[in-house]
Amino acid sequence: MMNTNTTTVNITEFGAVAGEPAVQTAAIQRAVDHVHSAGGGTVVVPEGVFATGGIVLRSNITLRLMRGAVLAGSRNLLDYMPYDLPKPPEATRRYDPWCRWNNAVIKAVDAENIAILGEAGSLIDGSNSIDPIGEQGHRGAHGINLHRCRNIMLEGYRIANAGNFSHAVFFCENLAMRKVHVQNGKDGLNVRGTSNIHVSGCLFETIDDCVAGYGNQNVVIRDSRFTTFSHGIRFSASNMLVEDCHFYGLDFLPFPGPETMAEREAGIVREAGTVPCDRMQAMFLNMYNKHLPLPGKAEHVVFRHCRVENVKRAVKYHVSESNDWQSGNPLRDLHFEHVEFSGIEVPLTVIGTADGPLTLTMENVSFRFREGFQHQPFLRAGHCKLIRLKNVSLPTATQGPLIQTWTPAEIELENVTAAVPDDQRVAMTDEPVRA
Repeated sequence: MMNTNTTTVNITEFGAVAGEPAVQTAAIQRAVDHVHSAGGGTVVVPEGVFATGGIVLRSNITLRLMRGAVLAGSRNLLDYMPYDLPKPPEATRRYDPWCRWNNAVIKAVDAENIAILGEAGSLIDGSNSIDPIGEQGHRGAHGINLHRCRNIMLEGYRIANAGNFSHAVFFCENLAMRKVHVQNGKDGLNVRGTSNIHVSGCLFETIDDCVAGYGNQNVVIRDSRFTTFSHGIRFSASNMLVEDCHFYGLDFLPFPGPETMAEREAGIVREAGTVPCDRMQAMFLNMYNKHLPLPGKAEHVVFRHCRVENVKRAVKYHVSESNDWQSGNPLRDLHFEHVEFSGIEVPLTVIGTADGPLTLTMENVSFRFREGFQHQPFLRAGHCKLIRLKNVSLPTATQGPLIQTWTPAEIELENVTAAVPDDQRVAMTDEPVRA
């Protein structure tokens, strides 16, 4: 997947100086362009803090951050704007890689065989950059921004304090992300229109969604941990497996970060464990967007051998034309196997469409509400073709119904353990259930 060219340079050979307050963008870019012109190879960032604006990677380039290497993104927007490649002068569309919204510490466009590799102790720091006319009146530069790229490897580094998404990956193919630690920033990984995604061994500690995006195909997320103010996985894909992952809510952020806008503007960063953290909103929100639909059917979404604890809502799937984020291809099937839920506040919600009913399967699952939230249904459903629960334990569900629905569905309950009589486990309502 990666290139085998052997040209290797150190950014200091091209004039980059550690510890200088002035950005070293031009020197770093010279190193990248030199290796690219030689046919590809490795650009080394040595130990030290290198201030930078927007760096553009090229095809067949590996950017290697050594132990103790820090790329510190500028807080000055002008340091991200003067690219040497053509760009529309007033571009505002997000899928134009050269528009203001797509500013980033590291960017690649129409490139292939690229890698960003970090040794232990390496860091890409977005410095909480701010754009006063950016999204929500403050979002600045992304950490890493990739457009229409093929064969991407991201591995080993920590990325923190991105002004917007830590990783924004749009219309790419073959993305591998391994042992990356994401802290603060907005979305940890936002992927759109991309195929063949493999995430493993990562830690996401984010302000916004840990993993987000839509219009994707063939996704595997394994052996990773997630905590956030927002959603663990707010995502859509055809063929997605989430396996051996841990989702958890906390009372305080486990990483340094600003909380107020005034602190962001001043560049003030609080100590880890001092910023209050509202519990994760949902472990999984199935997100679609009619403006970027899946190329095929939305099907085969599987969670296996996962642990979910202390989050407000475990699952929310609700197709609605009134909500752009859940108005695209209806999900055909959702499967949970060997998943443990605990400390949950809101029932599972799965509401499909009449022309695209959902099959929900849960096997070998345990589910516990948080203390004080037990007296409500385990599942609220609508427009489901089949709801199948096998070997499901609901020890804190103390009154019926377990399943509340307003549309007929085939319901199979096998070895469901709950203190609710069999004849009170399913209830039909006259009106749509609350999402």
